[in-house]
Amino acid sequence: MKYLLRISSKRSATLTFRDERFCGNLALARTFNLTLQEARMSLSKERAEELLGSFKTKRILVVGDAFVDTYVEGEIERLNPESHHVHLLRVGKGKVQYRSGGAGNTARNLTSLGSDTSLLTIRGNDKLGETLADCAYTEGYTPYTVADVYAGVKRPTIEKRRYVTKDGVLLRVDYEPEESTQPMSDHFVSLLLQQADAILDHVDAVLVSDYGKGMLTEKFCNEFLDMVQSRNLLLLADVKPRQAGHFVGVEMMAPNLKEASESLGKSPTSNPEEIASLLAKRLNTEVFLTAGEQGICVANKTDPVLMVRQMHRVKIGDTSGCGDTAAAAILLAKLAGATSEEAAEFANAAAAVTVSMVGAYAPTPAEVLRMLAS
Repeated sequence: MKYLLRISSKRSATLTFRDERFCGNLALARTFNLTLQEARMSLSKERAEELLGSFKTKRILVVGDAFVDTYVEGEIERLNPESHHVHLLRVGKGKVQYRSGGAGNTARNLTSLGSDTSLLTIRGNDKLGETLADCAYTEGYTPYTVADVYAGVKRPTIEKRRYVTKDGVLLRVDYEPEESTQPMSDHFVSLLLQQADAILDHVDAVLVSDYGKGMLTEKFCNEFLDMVQSRNLLLLADVKPRQAGHFVGVEMMAPNLKEASESLGKSPTSNPEEIASLLAKRLNTEVFLTAGEQGICVANKTDPVLMVRQMHRVKIGDTSGCGDTAAAAILLAKLAGATSEEAAEFANAAAAVTVSMVGAYAPTPAEVLRMLAS
């Protein structure tokens, strides 16, 4: 192989090498360009502790679709005698757990990291709706919910039920009636905006968490953003591509690489730097593009694109909720005064904790600090 190393800055370099392989008389040659980032993070332990310490003073409102995540834990003893291709899961007493899902999981992550968190969402007037509220109080955040009965419609609470073993998730079943994913009626929007108007006077920042279940209609987004901007509140939007147009000009967005690439008509394997740069310009915002094990790419209209590599290598248990963790960590870090690079490094560490667990997990400050030190 032939190598060419070009130093582009103190923190990064580009390595170009030509790989020549021979198959009979045919020479196969490929040229690769790899960006190498110095294996040193700018976020020190002391700085991370300083940021985490200030999280306790922050008040965050999460807005978005929420549902119930149910975990049924069991053991696989044998194949099902009724179908030899299916495992038989034996569930013991007390092995069912309920957790906040969707935007509720984002609220749970913010709370776990130390902030005073509230959630504004909609739910059904049903048992699962009550369970969602119970989860919120158990997990330590305040739920502000509008039940479907007050809006004069039927909108059952969504449940995502996972069957798990000690080795991971065996099966997920989504109980998602069609009426639970339709765009909210104007009456529903009016009720939610009334709640929002009262809550926003008592928070420092807003995180919009979109799970595509119909809550974030154009009418709601437009009027809600007017309320947020009139109060000069920091806002991070973690939204689906089809909703991104409602959030042009907000301070920050945190899309994932796959969805962002598809929204731009690009391949999911596209270069993260290219996708982040295009989104930042198109949406007039600072983009924190989450790219899984590659890390987080930060782009805005003025500064060079920065790829903050994922330096933490862990055994992956489950990637569920990883985006929620990253969005929560980024918002809190920026609100606490972190640079964008520091915020991305902090989010990488928090997300690494989450993916090392089974099920959507909310990391604690101590776990994030240990990951940063690893």
